[in-house]
This record gives sequence, structure tokens and C-alpha cells, in this order.
Amino acid sequence: MCLVQHQTLLSEKKLRRRPWCGCRIRPFQLHRSGPDCARLIWIKGQLEAERLYLAGGLAAAMYGAFFAAMLSRPIYGGVLYDENGYLPFRPPFGPAGWRWDVNVTVFTAMSAILLLGVAAI
Repeated sequence: MCLVQHQTLLSEKKLRRRPWCGCRIRPFQLHRSGPDCARLIWIKGQLEAERLYLAGGLAAAMYGAFFAAMLSRPIYGGVLYDENGYLPFRPPFGPAGWRWDVNVTVFTAMSAILLLGVAAI
């Protein structure tokens, strides 16, 4: 169902608004990608190197989406952290004015590990 159909049905009062309907992208659908990548990596079979590249590509797509959202923050007015969540911290090195975000730090480290892993295939 698309948004136009939702608005039509809502205006006719035939349908209550469902926040998790099938036409929206659900953020929790990514929970399957971890087990799927683990299967690609660990289950024996043909095309072992190609399955490793596919698992690496899936992970790179997720990390790439994070960095695309991070770099496009000025367009939609986003921020890197929630005021009620983990605040930026002072890194162990660099100027005193630097502040690192936990998400960016973790995603950068995981992307570096992924690149090393794919290079080692």
C-alpha cells in the first residue's frame, strides 16, 4: 500500500493508521543481514570467495548508508548524537577542542576492519 492509498482509506475511516505497515521500510529489517552474512561466510559450499565478497558488499552497503546519512546531515538538519544519549567525547589524542561521536568512531573502526578483511580474501 502506498501513502496515497493510506490517506484515501484514512479519509474514508476504513483503516486505522498502522505505524508498521508493509509499504514502509522498517529499520529492524536489517536484523537479518547479520545471520545471512554469517551463513555466507561459514557454511561450506561452492563459490567460497564470491560468497565472501557478497558478505563484504552487504556490510559495506550498510556502513556506506551510515556515512551517506552522516555526510548529508546539513541537508536535512540532522545531528550525530541525541542529547539524552551518548554525548561526544574527548579523544585520547589531538587538540583539546576535538570531540568524537561514539557512532562515527565505531563505524569507522568497523569499516577499516571490513576493508582489511576484504583485502585479505
